[in-house]
Formats: sequence, C-alpha cells, structure tokens
Amino acid sequence: MEHSSPLADAIARAEQIGAAHLLPLLRAARAGAINLAFVGRGTAAPMGRLKRSLRPVVALVGDDDGAPTGPAGWPQAGTLIHWCAATVVHSAGAEPRHYEAALAGALVHGRMLLIETSTAREADWLALVRRLRPGLPGLIVRVRPDAPAHPRLTAPAGGAIQ
Repeated sequence: MEHSSPLADAIARAEQIGAAHLLPLLRAARAGAINLAFVGRGTAAPMGRLKRSLRPVVALVGDDDGAPTGPAGWPQAGTLIHWCAATVVHSAGAEPRHYEAALAGALVHGRMLLIETSTAREADWLALVRRLRPGLPGLIVRVRPDAPAHPRLTAPAGGAIQ
C-alpha cells in the first residue's frame, strides 16, 4: 500500500472538487520545488516559516470567497507585501495557467504573494501594494471588460455548481 502525504491528499481533493487551478502549485510543492502557504483571513501569517524557507515560496491569500473584504480584512496584508519579492493580484476565474505564472514568478523571484480577490476588491489590493512597495514586480490577472465580475456566484451556461 502506497503511503499518502498531506500534499498527495490535497492534490487528490483539488482534482475531485474541480480546483485544477491549484494543481501546478500543489504539484510543485510535492516535488520539493517550492514551499506553499495558504494564509487565512484574520490569521497570523506564518512569517517565521516563510522567512526561513530555503526554497522559493508562494503565499496564497484567498480573498475571493463569497464575502471578500480586500486588505481591510487581512491584518497581515502589509507584512506579506513587505516580505514578498513579487505579486500576482488575481481577480478572474481561476485557470491553471494563471497559477503556473505565479509558480514561474516564485522560481524567478523567490518569494511570491498570490492574492486571489474579487473584481470589486482588486483596486484596494493594488493600491496597497503600490503604496507599500512602489515598483514591486507583479502581474495582474483580471476579467475582460466585457465579462461578468469575479467571482461569479452562479453556474455558467451548461455548468453546475457542486
């Protein structure tokens, strides 16, 4: 019987629930290429672990749930922005290629902050990043101007919410 690891379990769960966008990061972490930290709203960021990492790191802030708050709901936002060497502010539907770009950024820059947010809160996050770290390398992934805002809380045509 093959031994299961927490990352192997996370990969299996991501596949089962349709979270394929996370697979590039989870697989890179399982392969030992990066360390991955999911930072929860209102929780302390694991700064000691992030700073001590000998591998590139992706810290992921998930502010695109049903009640996005922008940086106001994330007291650790400033600390994370000062820690990182590059950012991705992601306010669009999640696609694996977006997370592959974040992974590539982490491999180049070492410390990547990936902020998943809503269309409504994107400007708040960008303003904070630009105020605290002008000129910080970053990528903005957003919906097309003619597309519905993110997150879309209804199923797309022909789709289902599980």
